[in-house]
Amino acid sequence: KAADVWRGHPVYALDGTSFMLPDSRTNEEAFGRPATSRGRAKSAYPRLRALVAVGVFTHLIRHVAFDAFSVGELTLAERLLPEIQKGSLLLMDPLFTSYAWLAGLARKRVHFLVRGKEGPRLVRVRGVKGTTANDYRARLEVPNKLKGRKDLPASLEVRVIKLSAPGREGKQREITLVTSLLSRTKYPASKVAELYWARWEAELAYREIKTHQAAKQVTFRSQDPDRRTSARTGSGRQQAARVSRAH
Repeated sequence: KAADVWRGHPVYALDGTSFMLPDSRTNEEAFGRPATSRGRAKSAYPRLRALVAVGVFTHLIRHVAFDAFSVGELTLAERLLPEIQKGSLLLMDPLFTSYAWLAGLARKRVHFLVRGKEGPRLVRVRGVKGTTANDYRARLEVPNKLKGRKDLPASLEVRVIKLSAPGREGKQREITLVTSLLSRTKYPASKVAELYWARWEAELAYREIKTHQAAKQVTFRSQDPDRRTSARTGSGRQQAARVSRAH
């Protein structure tokens, strides 16, 4: 755990992936087959949806949730939330800018760093000392469709950090990061940006599982859907994973 700690916070990249399963009727009924780009055709193998929390620096899998391919990543994320340690920091892509999800993290005191975008629900807070045009406090306001939910706050206090990154044809593109790490002193913008780019290191963990730890054509070998989601798993003997599935 210590190897994945950044400024006092255990740091994990949270992202989704999928795995091929043996071509059996039971696996197809339990997990489904994704559509292909060729009209109504289906993929050659059933697929398992997975959401994985990977140690950013060690590439060790800390938590994972499995389910049918049709189950969304945010649904799996809600299942993993009880397993995530208070004080952890999750690095996430724009899919996870869901207000209800971020509010759930804040309620449990789990920090987040997610790529987002400016919009009418992201209102800049004026008068905060030391803020700049590229590093400022804001209120993320609850969407109208969720205002009836009593378990959600009217707004979340966040920090917005803007940075430039190489884009297509050598052009620079602006990236907006939204985070619960509010202190500019403890968490300098440059260091926060460096940490976010480390999120891509999680791809190495997925590649190791898919390519080096299993057959290249079929990742999981069991024909039994229950065994696909109930066994503990991980990348080799050194990696452990918690498996969560709806009943």
